[in-house]
Amino acid sequence: NKAVKELERVGMVYAQVGKGTFISSVIYQQQLNFLTGFTDEMRSRGYSSSSKILSAEVVAAPDDIALILNVMPGARLIQLRRIRMADDQPVAIETAHLIGNYCPDLLEKHDFSRESLYQVLRESYGIILTHAEQSIEARMPTREEVTLLRFKSTNPVLSMTRVVFTEDKRPIEYVLSVYRGDRYKFRVVLRNL
Repeated sequence: NKAVKELERVGMVYAQVGKGTFISSVIYQQQLNFLTGFTDEMRSRGYSSSSKILSAEVVAAPDDIALILNVMPGARLIQLRRIRMADDQPVAIETAHLIGNYCPDLLEKHDFSRESLYQVLRESYGIILTHAEQSIEARMPTREEVTLLRFKSTNPVLSMTRVVFTEDKRPIEYVLSVYRGDRYKFRVVLRNL
C-alpha cells in the first residue's frame, strides 16, 4: 500500500475510487543541457514525433517580439503554430516566430507536420543555432489549451519562452511553448563551479 501511494505521488499511477489503481500515461522528459528541438528530443528517447499545424503564415512583428528579436516593429516574421505530438499524443502547443529574411521560402518548401524546423534551418539554409535563453513557469491552462491538448483543466501547464541565437550571436527565433504538466518533465544537470 505504501509503495502504491509513492507511485501515485510521483504520477506513475492514479487511483479511481471504486474502480482501482491504473498506470499513468507516459511522462516525456527533456534534458535542458543542450539546444535541441522537440523532434530530435523525442527521437533520441525512442518516441515518434509529429505535429498538427494550427497556422503557418507571414506576420508583422508585434512590438514585444520585435524587441526580443532585435528587428523593427512590423518586420516580416514567419509564424509557425503547431500541436507537438509524442507517440500520437498531444503534449505541447508551440508558437515559433522566425526572422523571415533568414529563410524567405520556408513555408512554401517544407511540411512542418512531419519535418523538424531546426533540421531544415541547418540543412536547407545553413543556419547554425548555437545557444538559447529560456524560462519556464507553471500556470493554469487556458480553455483553448485544455481543448487542444485534451486534458483536465485542473492540471497545470509548463509555459516556456525561448530565444534562439545563431553563430554570430543574433537572435533568429522566439518560441512560446505550452507543455502538459502531467505528461512532460524538464531535467537539468547542475554542476558545482
